[in-house]
Amino acid sequence: MWTLAIFCELIGREFGIKLGEVLVGRLIKRLGFTLHHTVSGLESKSRVVDQWRTDKYLKIAARAKREGALIFFTDESTSVQTTTLAKPWESVDEPRL
Repeated sequence: MWTLAIFCELIGREFGIKLGEVLVGRLIKRLGFTLHHTVSGLESKSRVVDQWRTDKYLKIAARAKREGALIFFTDESTSVQTTTLAKPWESVDEPRL
């Protein structure tokens, strides 16, 4: 799960600069990421997951193979109320699960 804090830490480590979470949030939004929101209802989830597996995962797996990359998955097993600074972000091109 990518939070703004993780993005900030990565930017600091990779580029040696310190950016605040608000600025990083604006930057990643401009790069095509948005806050992750889950879809309620098992039927909706099942349909979206099936579509994702057939449409997107095959492309992701092929790219990972070409680039010698690993694919990691995580789940959302907890539910907490947090500010947008600590919420996960996702690509706007990916379906919401």
